[in-house]
Amino acid sequence: MTPAEHQKAMTSLITKIGRDTGQRVWEVFSDWIECAAISLSNTLPHRDHAAREERFARHQDTYGAENITRFSHLLGHLTMWLEQEPTDALGQLYMRLDLGNAHTGQFFTPFEVSELMAGLTITSPQDLQERINTRGFITVSEPTCGAGGMLIAFANRMRDAGLNPQQQAHFTGVDIDITCVHMTFTQLSLLGLPAVIIHGDVLKLEERSHWITPMHHAGLWRWRLQREPADVQAPAAVVEQPALFEVVT
Repeated sequence: MTPAEHQKAMTSLITKIGRDTGQRVWEVFSDWIECAAISLSNTLPHRDHAAREERFARHQDTYGAENITRFSHLLGHLTMWLEQEPTDALGQLYMRLDLGNAHTGQFFTPFEVSELMAGLTITSPQDLQERINTRGFITVSEPTCGAGGMLIAFANRMRDAGLNPQQQAHFTGVDIDITCVHMTFTQLSLLGLPAVIIHGDVLKLEERSHWITPMHHAGLWRWRLQREPADVQAPAAVVEQPALFEVVT
């Protein structure tokens, strides 16, 4: 299946689940992506493990076994889509389902624009390589991460420059909307990127929960980040000033 066919299949599945359960399309989408995020998050033990398992169980009760199976099919389509094309698949799906919210201004940036911004950020691959040579990696922060499109585009741009974002970069995303947090966490997890995604408010410097990708654990990033010099901003902290990208040197 092509990425377009995966998107079409996911749109059909979400619509069918909503029709069969009487749930609004938005509710189906947000509940599914929460279940996907919990499934990926709870592959390893952590302090919120039990609470997230309880949330998953509530969704199981609401949707029933057949629709939970459809949830797994949705995750399968997303996984294959991202394997074929590392893009903001969930942002595209969100807009295709017509879930953009004009009242709150919640519309996801077209991925082509994210790629343009990433290209403007990495103006000199040589300079980026020099930064990596100094510390072994860079840290990248996005304080309003949405579905993670900006971070995905930055990782793609690193690959285009001959760099390895799995080993030479650590990503931090923050969003006030928990569904956006689930979307970013799920996509970055499936793409194998080391990241901490924070449910919080960058303007109030609030952090409500952390979603840590499997590659963060596999790459021993907790240890690597603790070895940061004292004058370097830790990437797991909420950034104080919003920006499209912040590459911490």
